[in-house]
Amino acid sequence: MMSNSSAWAQASSHARYRVRLGTWTDWSRGGAVLGATLTLKREHGSLLIAFTAFFVSVVSTSFWRIARLVLHRLNSTRAPRDALYHQHQVLLRNSVTPASSLWALSLLGWAWRRDGRDGLLRMLPSMASAVICICIFTTAGGFSSQLSTGIGNAVLLDSSRCGYPASMNRLANVDRDVTFNLLSYYTQHLADSANYAQQCYSAERSGMFDCAFFVKDRLPTTVNGQAPCPFESSLCRSNTSNLLLDTGLLDSQHLGLNSPPDERFLFRLVLHCAPLVTEGYSLGFLSPSHAVTEYYYGYSGPIEVPRQVPDNLTLRVESQFDQYNRQPESVSEMTRSARFALR
Repeated sequence: MMSNSSAWAQASSHARYRVRLGTWTDWSRGGAVLGATLTLKREHGSLLIAFTAFFVSVVSTSFWRIARLVLHRLNSTRAPRDALYHQHQVLLRNSVTPASSLWALSLLGWAWRRDGRDGLLRMLPSMASAVICICIFTTAGGFSSQLSTGIGNAVLLDSSRCGYPASMNRLANVDRDVTFNLLSYYTQHLADSANYAQQCYSAERSGMFDCAFFVKDRLPTTVNGQAPCPFESSLCRSNTSNLLLDTGLLDSQHLGLNSPPDERFLFRLVLHCAPLVTEGYSLGFLSPSHAVTEYYYGYSGPIEVPRQVPDNLTLRVESQFDQYNRQPESVSEMTRSARFALR
């Protein structure tokens, strides 16, 4: 799973994501070669950037030595030549850095300017080579500081602890402290998600929040506000003003799954929402502790589990008043009330 390195840092101090350190392949950059990536801690990354700048200077000196050798060999001749030629060859042989070579060659050409031998013109190829070398490696040294963010800021999340927390329905016999910790996690996760959605997707977002958490900031979606009823026409309150959301075919790479092209898949989500007629399909009654409403549009539970409810029961919920005002009397009651409140 891939994510941007900001990782919801401003959403909550409780959000923690284990990032895989070391080498990995970012398949979104085209292949195993271009996608080769190294992820380090911040302090180690700073040391790497400093070492890279030093390494660029070392490479610059070594490259100029090779360039001097090539220029020296190209200018060499067995024919008798003047003193300017020999001084030029001596400078090419003994100069160390491109900057020192450029300065020495400039002084040599300037010293021979009055002898009518076109000293500067004869130095021009060597001087131009030194200038080009200086420009290339100065630019490389400057951009070495962008090594960590020049290509991208995506990181690979550690998948050793991926999974879903236990269902709320299974917490009845679990230790109370574990239950409270899990409920606290759910609450914080919902608060972070709501804050992220409000700051990044609302029309009045402030722009002060880091919205680069996901690989794709937003997924393409078509909205149809005049969709027909997805059920029998008698079940919907309207047959022409329902909502249909369609993402189209999405690449798994857009969902943050880091996979080579031959292992990716296409995903499509269609959400069809329609207000339903409740008259004749609902039943309300009072239990010993709270009010309950049942809706009968067809059975929606697991098929393989023996049914202990009516065949056409779709949903059973507490009334809104009881959801927000009834106090849980036990861990089991607490988990059930939390389940109803989140629906």
